[in-house]
Amino acid sequence: MSKILKNWVGEEELRKTAVRNVGTPWYDMDTGEQMGYAEWKPAVMEETGGEFLMMKHEDVHRLLHTLAIAAGAKIQFGATVTSVTPGDPKPSVTLATGETLTADIVIGADGPTSMVRRMVLDREDDAEPGGFTVFGGSVSADEMKKYPELEKWATSEEPGGTHGPAMALEDAVVFSTLFSHLKSWNQVGSFVSAYQEIREARTKAVNTVDVSNAELVRMPPGPDRDRRNESMRRARREWDDDALQWEFEGVAALFAYEAQDAAEEWWVNWGRFKEINSP
Repeated sequence: MSKILKNWVGEEELRKTAVRNVGTPWYDMDTGEQMGYAEWKPAVMEETGGEFLMMKHEDVHRLLHTLAIAAGAKIQFGATVTSVTPGDPKPSVTLATGETLTADIVIGADGPTSMVRRMVLDREDDAEPGGFTVFGGSVSADEMKKYPELEKWATSEEPGGTHGPAMALEDAVVFSTLFSHLKSWNQVGSFVSAYQEIREARTKAVNTVDVSNAELVRMPPGPDRDRRNESMRRARREWDDDALQWEFEGVAALFAYEAQDAAEEWWVNWGRFKEINSP
């Protein structure tokens, strides 16, 4: 995500609201013991081409809103979609106000209970609950300082800190890169299929990491959590070449991914030939 935002707004603009995360301390919530420390080594992160940056949600939203407006997007707040209708040639959406909007393409970026997904699949989504709930909240720095015993939790790993927002930006990059090659309406079908092919494997792999991380930090008391805690206590702050290589291999698949390269690779290997053969 940091690589995408840096490419869109530049490093100087990104630094105004982003803070680099140099490491993650691990605490036992019951005892307050610091069990370990996961250091995000610069040498490892540089190899991935990005950084582990921390940003407030509202800053990311503000940044994306500014970029969208500058690109010519029209944003309509408070609009409730009541139905989506496929069309030939153009689909449409109906708002709660009764207004109908038509477009060349409707992108169903409407979350886990997607109305568009139900329309496309012609059935209810079969997704099953993950089995855990995350509650989030915000506490001002001034309030936090009144309770020194709480300050350590301000930098602890957050169970809800998943990669969903990054996946959304990668989706946008792949989609826009594919459609930047659009010259004929006949290409739309192949571009949409390519998007599915490129993104499905990636999002499944990242979701597996997300679920695994969530399970790691929410272990109930018992032998498994004891083993996890002991493993964290044994973690070393010292790094050698072997440790750096192991760490890089562990994060490379997650952080070294380049969404634009993935889309351009499909275009070079497949898409441009479809263009030549299309009527």
